[in-house]
Amino acid sequence: MKLRILTISLVVFTLLTFAIGAQWVGKAPPKTAPKQELKAYVSRSSTFIGLIVLGIVGSGVASLLEVRRSREEYRRAATENLEQLVLGVSKAKPQDRVEPSTGSQEPT
Repeated sequence: MKLRILTISLVVFTLLTFAIGAQWVGKAPPKTAPKQELKAYVSRSSTFIGLIVLGIVGSGVASLLEVRRSREEYRRAATENLEQLVLGVSKAKPQDRVEPSTGSQEPT
């Protein structure tokens, strides 16, 4: 459950970063702008891109871990069901067992 919450949180974070990013980064300054202004823009842009990449990679890793956990849980449940089925069949009385039919038979 914690992995699912983490995955959803990272996806929402990434979407919000996409939505807010254009206003946060702002327009590119003209090439004639002072170096300090250009450095500030590059810094904001780099941070924006880094946050997007971090959110996408993080949500991908968290979702892969969630899939792995779900697959292991499913495999464990399938093994338990098979064991119960085998134990149930082996404990059944001989008169309760249903023999498979060997051909088509007409109902009487």
